[in-house]
Amino acid sequence: MTKQGNGPAKGPKEKGPSETIPARRLGEWETFFYLVHEGLFGGPAVLCVSARIAGALDIQLVKHACRHLWERHPPLRARIMATDGGPSFVFDVPFRDIPIHSFFELGRTNLHTVVEREVDTLFDASKHLWRVLLITDKTDFERHYLLLSLHHSISDGKSAVRLAGELILCCTGILAGEILGADPLPLRPPLEDFIPSAGYTNPDTPPAAKGTHPGCEREGVMPFHEFQPTGRRHTRFRVHTLGPARSAALEERCGRSGVTVNAALAASTLAAMRKHFGEGALLSVDTPLSIRGYDRVQVGHDELWCMEIPVSTGYEGIAGRGVWQLARDYNDRLALVKSDGTNLFADVCRDPEKKIEELRTARHFPLSCLLIDAGRIGPVKGGPFVVESIGLTTGRQAADHIMVVSVATVGKALSLTFAYASPLIRESWADSFINDFLHFLEKAVK
Repeated sequence: MTKQGNGPAKGPKEKGPSETIPARRLGEWETFFYLVHEGLFGGPAVLCVSARIAGALDIQLVKHACRHLWERHPPLRARIMATDGGPSFVFDVPFRDIPIHSFFELGRTNLHTVVEREVDTLFDASKHLWRVLLITDKTDFERHYLLLSLHHSISDGKSAVRLAGELILCCTGILAGEILGADPLPLRPPLEDFIPSAGYTNPDTPPAAKGTHPGCEREGVMPFHEFQPTGRRHTRFRVHTLGPARSAALEERCGRSGVTVNAALAASTLAAMRKHFGEGALLSVDTPLSIRGYDRVQVGHDELWCMEIPVSTGYEGIAGRGVWQLARDYNDRLALVKSDGTNLFADVCRDPEKKIEELRTARHFPLSCLLIDAGRIGPVKGGPFVVESIGLTTGRQAADHIMVVSVATVGKALSLTFAYASPLIRESWADSFINDFLHFLEKAVK
């Protein structure tokens, strides 16, 4: 960044008479999330990042920073248009059409309620695919909540959290009088186009090694506590923060055990599921894995795009196995999948209409939880803002998982978000499951 000169920021160049508006067809995975969004009242196709921030933040500053993001990331200028050949992205959304709003919180607003309402709010995908909401505490103008919502067809969870971090960094640069001069990022093809170029296709891959789409059939189910059709379901979530000391203890214990922090979280999830469903149940933990960083796939980690597919790891007969045994097993299974790229993205959603209908009519959950690594946001050194917490939530209209657990690291603390569908799951049951998860995690760290 360099010092800011006079004059307004320049946006993308306007199209001349001979130029065409960029557009491309949605890939299979993008189409799945588009159809989920349209057919299941948003559901997992809506991603919402919520950040609690201390500092001199205001809506004009946020709008200025959002404009820079809009200029830099092609997906933020996208809308979806239905055509005879299938849905297509059209990259012509003007910045003025992006919903960026704010309101003052008077001390009577439940932030959880606001986030739950936000993640259950549909996009008008024909007009825009992201929005921003800034909530300021009227009793303390330097206390804020920033909500960044994105359509899953243009982003995965980790990309969404990184984008929130970039937004905060842009605000810092603007206040410092710097020009936000990063070059515009390229327009990328869909995920499936990268797979053959990387040599990651193998039609003979056994089903157990393939990536799986939400809603795939598994053995063992949990009946809904109360059935309600999509549109009358609501996202509910809980947040738990491991402070710097407990987070450091967890990382140290994971290091000594030779596993990742995510493996310990997956093991705690399995232990909680075992307690609720019995030792002989067939359980699974789905983990979104990204194609970024694989050989011959040149997609930057700061690029906004949908580049992940959940990979399922199934477990049967885990009686008597402790959390760290489960963590090592999860770590080994995931490492095996990652090491063999032919297995990683061998299966995407080939028949989205069928899967969406299965999700719409289902009366039970598969015995499965989704574990999302939402990444890390570090403190902005010397900056005017302190990110006190951050969380990632997805809409829960679809009955694709019992619980979605997302983890984000903020500075030296670990923020855990647990999202579920109400009234398909009773709140008392969800609280019991989350308490069991935290009990097994704390017990493992001791």
